[in-house]
Amino acid sequence: MSFSNAGIPSNAASQPTSALPTTVNATPDIAAATGVATLSFILGAATSYAQGFLPSSVNSLANSHTGWALITVVLIWAVRARPVLAAMLGAGSFVLLTVGYTFGAAIRGYTYDPSFYSLIGLIAGPFIGLAAAWLRERDLRGALATATLTGIAVSESFVGSPSCTTARCTGP
Repeated sequence: MSFSNAGIPSNAASQPTSALPTTVNATPDIAAATGVATLSFILGAATSYAQGFLPSSVNSLANSHTGWALITVVLIWAVRARPVLAAMLGAGSFVLLTVGYTFGAAIRGYTYDPSFYSLIGLIAGPFIGLAAAWLRERDLRGALATATLTGIAVSESFVGSPSCTTARCTGP
């Protein structure tokens, strides 16, 4: 059997049409997107509550970019999303974490404008999603994924945790 330039067997025209692939099953991608989106919203709302009941030594993790990056990575890694889908899910997850947080805050009687962190999520989310997809690789992509996620975690030390804006953390 010889192949044409397009990679299609040259005798493909003589094969019955049922032998040629005609559709792509998008169901796993839809299920992955639905799961990541739903859990991102729920976990975003939960972080609003978690700030109030987690011990003070870890309550800032509930509302930190490292904590949300970890949630996004775990969700995308768990659904085994392909790189392009993972990048889109990364952005979507961050936006829905922010919207979920806004929802949780509203239920508790607080107001929160999700615009700024949603924009950040749209910018950083695809990189985090792609890194999550690449974590399974054992080549340069795996190394880049690890470096990206490590950089995000280390950057938290430069930003400071949200709970350390009081005299309790900065000293007298």
